[in-house]
Amino acid sequence: MESNRSNRILYFDFLKIISALAVILIHVCGESDVWNNNDYANPQWNIICLFMTLSRFSVPVFFMISGSLLLNNPEKYSIKRIFTHNIFHIVTALLFWSAFYTVADKLIFNPAASPMDMLNQLITGKVHMWYIFTLLLFYMITPLLHKIVENKSLERYFILLYLIPAVYGFSQFFISIPIVNNLYKNFGFAASYLIYYVSGHYFYKYEIKKSRRYVIYALGILSLAATVLMSEILPKKGIASAYTIGDRLNINIYLISVAVFVFAKYASARINLSEKITRPVSWVSRQLTFGIYLIHYFFVELAYKKGWLNVGVNVSSLYIPLLVLLFFIVSAAAIFVVSRIPVLKKYVI
Repeated sequence: MESNRSNRILYFDFLKIISALAVILIHVCGESDVWNNNDYANPQWNIICLFMTLSRFSVPVFFMISGSLLLNNPEKYSIKRIFTHNIFHIVTALLFWSAFYTVADKLIFNPAASPMDMLNQLITGKVHMWYIFTLLLFYMITPLLHKIVENKSLERYFILLYLIPAVYGFSQFFISIPIVNNLYKNFGFAASYLIYYVSGHYFYKYEIKKSRRYVIYALGILSLAATVLMSEILPKKGIASAYTIGDRLNINIYLISVAVFVFAKYASARINLSEKITRPVSWVSRQLTFGIYLIHYFFVELAYKKGWLNVGVNVSSLYIPLLVLLFFIVSAAAIFVVSRIPVLKKYVI
């Protein structure tokens, strides 16, 4: 299941759809009053916390896929192409969707918004659009990263170097050093996502021995178990928030994300799916997932603000995944309509 006739990498397509669903899951759970108010006494908090933890790999995997594609072919992704194609597309999409959410906030969510509030929203975008700003930065430095990743040893050194703040980010729950904490805050954010971008290229390009794959899977499973347990226990003791424990800066989330990526790579090689499955999956991945990421938050916020949805009120664990699937379908339908307009299809999705 490595590729189809158009030379698409099918496990990337599956990962993009799964990651898009996981992002929606984060926002469906994250908008609930139970989660935002830290209502630990509510049994629903445990369900929401579990779903939040299980979906933390989503954006890191998006970055890993981008790094795999852009860093693996420096001849194709020249400075000229990156700026005239990739960066131009990201900027036009960013401008359009920032304007979309600014207008939506004024008309639907916050009619009392001042001109300054609207300007701030227009410039900074909606909360989930930080991913687009970060991806824009990575595109800009991709020509520089090409020089690093062409040397396997140098690429390994780069990844190990960037793992240092990730290791400390997790260990600070057990050993906290004030001075080091301040350094971590200053350098940690920049390190977190760039390591995913480069690691995606590394684990895509190079073969991983079976014994090392098993180590990666074991570390991923152990990290997931530790993250789930810590996220359920430490917030209730006032030691750390579930958000902090599941921060993508931390080594536990990195290990989970790498395990998901590597597993998809090697599992796909052993599965032979018919074109009846792979063709629609590739089409959704290619045509819709970027737009789904951009528009889904509108529907989630609309459902909450209008009172149509309250995840924290006596819901079953099955209810939340069904909601996620519903938002995915609605978002996909909306983006499909947008894609029928040629200029929007070309520049904003």
